[in-house]
Formats: sequence, structure tokens, C-alpha cells
Amino acid sequence: MSNRRFLIIVTACVLTIVVVWVLLPVRVAKTDEARFQRWKQTIRLYARALWWERHLPHGFGKLFQLPTLEIKYLDEHGDLGEALLASGYFTKVPIAVAATPTNAVQRAQVADRLRRAFQYRDEWEFGVRSNTIIVTCRPQDVDLCKQAIQQ
Repeated sequence: MSNRRFLIIVTACVLTIVVVWVLLPVRVAKTDEARFQRWKQTIRLYARALWWERHLPHGFGKLFQLPTLEIKYLDEHGDLGEALLASGYFTKVPIAVAATPTNAVQRAQVADRLRRAFQYRDEWEFGVRSNTIIVTCRPQDVDLCKQAIQQ
């Protein structure tokens, strides 16, 4: 088989996978547990769309509307997070610290402490505001968050 034919077959397979993935319908989450599972899934889908956009030629990214898809997944992630906060499934834990993480390395260190505390489960996220780290997690994990941040 020639290199050109092989490249055409690989390109066709990749395009088929991307089209199927983009066009798959999304089920509406009706329970908090279903919303939570979708909340976790949307951030993975966002990362996948971002990866495809960076690795496919620019024209394919525009053809499959990958930038729009990324925004859609981020918006859905935010909406689901707010719904889970409103229902009490999640809670925001403000933790005052002496020095907030100001750069990517320090933020990665905070994320690593939380990741280890949660035993690598994706059930949290955090943000920084002035001298406070705000962790969004389940109510039963509040103490775990505080211990991980104040290590």
C-alpha cells in the first residue's frame, strides 16, 4: 500500500470519528447524580475538543466548529456546577491562606495536593480570589479540602 493511500485512509477514519463524536446527542440530566456525572464528563469533552483543535489542520477545526464546541462544553460545565451548588450537592469552601497561588506552578501544586487528598477522583475544582482559595466540592469532603490546602 502506498503512503498516499495509507494517509487517505487514516484521514478518513479520523474525520469519521470526529464527526460521530461531534454529532452525538447529549442526554439531559434529571437527577443530581446524573448532573454530577455530566459535570465531570463536560470538562473531559472540553479537553478533547481542545486537543482535536490543536492537532487537526486549521480548516478541519473550523469545519467541525471545534472552538464553538469548546465554549459549549465550558458553558455546560459552569451551568451544571451552578445547578449542583443550588441543589446542595456541591458546596463552596473558602479557605483563607497567607499567600495565594499567583502563577501556574503554584496553582499546579495546590491542584496536586487536592488531587492526592481526593485520591485522584475528579470531584472538585478550585479558584483563587484575593487571599482565599475557593474549593467547590461535595459537603462531606469539606474537611478533606481544608486539610489538603493548609498542609
